[in-house]
Amino acid sequence: MKKIGIFWNLSCYGGVQTCVISLIKGLNKIGIIPDLLSDDDLNNKIISEHNLELNYIRVCYSISIKTKNKLLKYTLGAIDFIYYYKTSWLKKDYDFLYIFTYNVIVDKECGYLYYLLMSPRAIGYGGNNILQKMKFIVYDYLIKYFIPVYELHGTMGNYVTISEYTAEWFYHNYNKKIKIIYPSNLIPVNNNNNNNNDNSYENKNIVFLSRLEPQKRPDIFLNICKIFPEKNFVMIGAKGTDEYMDVLNSIIVNKQLPNLRVCSDLKYCEVIDELKKAKIYVFTAKNEHFGITTVEAMMCGAIPFVHNSGGQIEIVPWDELRFNDDNYIEKFSNLMSFDQNKIDKLQKQISSHINKFSEEQYINKMLQYLKDI
Repeated sequence: MKKIGIFWNLSCYGGVQTCVISLIKGLNKIGIIPDLLSDDDLNNKIISEHNLELNYIRVCYSISIKTKNKLLKYTLGAIDFIYYYKTSWLKKDYDFLYIFTYNVIVDKECGYLYYLLMSPRAIGYGGNNILQKMKFIVYDYLIKYFIPVYELHGTMGNYVTISEYTAEWFYHNYNKKIKIIYPSNLIPVNNNNNNNNDNSYENKNIVFLSRLEPQKRPDIFLNICKIFPEKNFVMIGAKGTDEYMDVLNSIIVNKQLPNLRVCSDLKYCEVIDELKKAKIYVFTAKNEHFGITTVEAMMCGAIPFVHNSGGQIEIVPWDELRFNDDNYIEKFSNLMSFDQNKIDKLQKQISSHINKFSEEQYINKMLQYLKDI
């Protein structure tokens, strides 16, 4: 039996965690119980909800996760190259490593696959700010020879990414093409769209699902809530920092939104129940690398309404279901005016389109990399 290690955490639900859950399910199915290598706490509720078999191995990065998070708050990600992990001691213990973060530096004697959300050298959510630029200057001249966290450590066969959007960034940063494996979702394809084929469709909710943090821009969703007081809105997501939650709660109080229900830190099954009650799913983040929650909502039968950028363009290829910052009210109003025939037509197109994002396809493609070891 092969010894497999996975570098990521299962401390809470998120897009990468969904991929890790599916990978573990696939490994379990072929008789492999992997080690989950993480410096973050394990959420046993996630393990029990999905009947996962794994060994949790706590590892220590170059600095603690608490220190990293404190520094991140003040540096906007400009010093993330000091939060890294070297795998040299693992080469005798593992046949293969699945790595979901770029700052794990592998020993080439061990088989491995990086599954990356974004090119390591891409500027982050903060845009072309001075701290991000200074980070790469310091790294290139002083750091990379000792801690090569932004380098591609092997051939491009050891790397995959999550979307055409992120693959373009890889090519821009490294002048190399990278393979794409679309992220997994945990909803069976044959269950999609079953919930909206009823006469109660008009009474369903408008739902937002994401981590509650600034880069996800939930304030745009709250603006829509205010402008359409006759509609029912639901905001779902894991809580962000205490500071940002105070800001978000202040916005909600000031806008006076009796048509809004906020649900935080739900169980996965409860999240799916909320998505099945959704008429429209709203995703407001800009330049999201992929956005698996949009796929999950579409699987549950919701019509997506997403920002016209990043990987969301691949997930939602219909222009009428995407918005820019200067027209989201106009386009949302237009969406609300669609008659049932238009909705039915869209849902048939969505049902066919989302098959490419199935859990089965993701697992099969990820397990292919084990056949060479």
